[in-house]
Formats: sequence, C-alpha cells, structure tokens
Amino acid sequence: MVLFTMTLLPLIFTILPLVMLYLTGQGMEDMGGIGAADVPVEFLSVCSSDMNAGECMQIYIVNQFLLLFMMMLVIIPVTIAAYSIVGEKAAHRLEPLLATPITTVELLEETKFIDELYQKNINIAVYRTLIERSSCAW
Repeated sequence: MVLFTMTLLPLIFTILPLVMLYLTGQGMEDMGGIGAADVPVEFLSVCSSDMNAGECMQIYIVNQFLLLFMMMLVIIPVTIAAYSIVGEKAAHRLEPLLATPITTVELLEETKFIDELYQKNINIAVYRTLIERSSCAW
C-alpha cells in the first residue's frame, strides 16, 4: 500500500497531464473554428492575447493538474503515517517504539516525513521543467 502510494501515485500524477497535453496538442487543428467568445472566462484569464483557443486550453489544463501535486503533499505523508501506526501494530513493534525516549521531531526525522516533503517539491520542479520544455505550442 505504501509502496503503491510512494511510486505509482506520483508517476500517474506526472504522466496524466503530459498525456492530456499531447492529446490536446494533436487536436489543435480541429479547433480552428473556436474563437475567444466560445472560451470560458476562466480560460481567458490565464492566456495572452496572441494565443488561440487551443493553446489557452492547454495552459488552463496544466494549471488544473498542478492541484494534483499539491494533493500529493498531503496524500503521501498521511498514508505513511497511517501505515506506520497500523504496520507497527500488526508487526507487534508499536510498544517498543512508544517506550523509546525520543522526541516527536526525532521520530519524524527517522520516518523520513521531512525528506518526503522535500522530495515532493523536487517532483513539482521536475514536472514544471518537463512542461516548460515540452513541444507544445505554448
């Protein structure tokens, strides 16, 4: 469960927007008849005046997928925290852990919660770099 959350979830959250950008980039020629009046106001707020409707839609989609990376910062540590308690209880190692004279900060450092937050920020930076270097029209 934790391995799935730590590896597959960030992979899905990274691949999904790239696939969406690829698919919307392939359909750009079909959107030739769409003008600014057909695009919702929320789309136009993130676009410059020299972009067509398809490029504007791609930028809006990327901005919406950034929410997934913010959710990852919450989902993964909560899953690890829940599993650490349940896993320790199932393996009968919880009582020695609770009897250990360490502070909460030391425990969190040992369970890599702080490192996990840094890793997610690196994932966000990699995602943004991939989006900026992609071959999309914008």
